Amino acid sequence: MSEPTINNRKIVLNKKLVSFGKNQIKLGGYDWHVLMILIENHGKIVSSDILVSTAWEGKIVTKASLTQSISNIRAALGDDGKNQRYLKTIAKAGYTIPSNAISYGKSRRLNLQHSFIYKFPLIILSFIFGIALERPIFDSIHFLNNREKIKIYNEEPFKKDELVISASFLNENLNVKPNTPRNLNLLKDIANNVYIDASDKNYNFIFTSKNFPPINISANSTPDITRAFESAIDSYAKHINNEY
Repeated sequence: MSEPTINNRKIVLNKKLVSFGKNQIKLGGYDWHVLMILIENHGKIVSSDILVSTAWEGKIVTKASLTQSISNIRAALGDDGKNQRYLKTIAKAGYTIPSNAISYGKSRRLNLQHSFIYKFPLIILSFIFGIALERPIFDSIHFLNNREKIKIYNEEPFKKDELVISASFLNENLNVKPNTPRNLNLLKDIANNVYIDASDKNYNFIFTSKNFPPINISANSTPDITRAFESAIDSYAKHINNEY
């Protein structure tokens, strides 16, 4: 995927920095997470509550932390609170990066031209391979906005060596829980939680991370749930490695 550009400044995804000319600005972890959420949802307003609860997940912080983060991001993008050309404050609503403020290479534009199939939240059908990838560019905001409203029926950790991944089950009818996936170690450093849901035809695995937007992998329910989970992990890891 081509890296996004804002104000002729390239967002270097794999190094978590903003580059322009010979200059490079390295953003802090929380600032980077806020920027990623805003980029993935450019053209949409993301509330302050969502940004704080997602970027600082599990931590108690004040809105002042977000205000400082927004200021740091604006400085990196060559923007400021007065002009707000690239990162706008929407009074009593949140923040947004306007669609016309961000550009991608040709490959990204082609993806967006065919992205209507990803507008259905959290469920994607795959008729050939039984595995599909939800592009987060449209749907991460749906998941973020509804995460606190979603009922969790059960939670348990999956452990392998020193790696622990928290799993949240969203379906009370999910009678069979997956065993620990053999490839769980692929999630090291790229996911810390997975939400698991099931329908008659599909399993849905929504992976979340402090460094990447939520991504949903939908797997055909024909194989057992453990195999479906392993396939979803493979697809997610390949996507993160290729995109970031």
